[in-house]
Amino acid sequence: MQQEEKDGRRMPAPDAGAHPAGPRPGYCSGVAAAPCPVASRQPEIVCPDGFVRTCVRRERVGYGKTPGMRLISETRPGGAASGGAPPAAGWRSYAVCALAVVAAAGEGSVAVDADSSWYRGLSKPAWQPPGWAFGAVWTPLYAGIAWSGGRAWNAAPPGRRGALAGSLAANLALNAGWNWLFFQARSPAAGLAGTLVLDASNAELIRRTARFDGKAAAALVPYAVWCGFATALNASLARRNRAR
Repeated sequence: MQQEEKDGRRMPAPDAGAHPAGPRPGYCSGVAAAPCPVASRQPEIVCPDGFVRTCVRRERVGYGKTPGMRLISETRPGGAASGGAPPAAGWRSYAVCALAVVAAAGEGSVAVDADSSWYRGLSKPAWQPPGWAFGAVWTPLYAGIAWSGGRAWNAAPPGRRGALAGSLAANLALNAGWNWLFFQARSPAAGLAGTLVLDASNAELIRRTARFDGKAAAALVPYAVWCGFATALNASLARRNRAR
């Protein structure tokens, strides 16, 4: 088959084994044409997206073709074959994320005082869930955060794990901090400001996680949805209790 005409000339289609990123030399697949330090003397390299790729230099073949790289093999970060899931061998990352989530949940729970006269005296909307529902919802959500964090860490290339860990740590700090702003400061307005920042952090964490693993990012969606509901509830409390 022929490609579309360019500058009035019909260009031949590249061969099926051409490098996925196209004919440009020094580029690799995975993350939209990310520059990759490919060299003919180093056929197996770790690309910026964390994939280990084995390539060989493809010289000019046929009219209109430029020198490039032919992809021989592709391996996911951590050793899983391309298209597979991150290996289960990184169980330590799940354990560390679980400990971080438990610590954040514990720190936040210290500030909660749902039996205080101040909280009981707040005017609440009719659609606010009963107190027991919050614990029932947060338990699986926290488990999902821990699972997502461990999976994303295993899938991320080493050079990007620090930023991923920082994003998750900031999110957990904001999560715990809301309880202190709302209950300890006794300020629905401060709680609303905190949950709005948490919503932005959720979006950033999902976006960053999705770069490395789609399932890990999807596991964070229920958490973000619940936080969005909490924001609406907090906004209603702030509006109904302006004098407090």
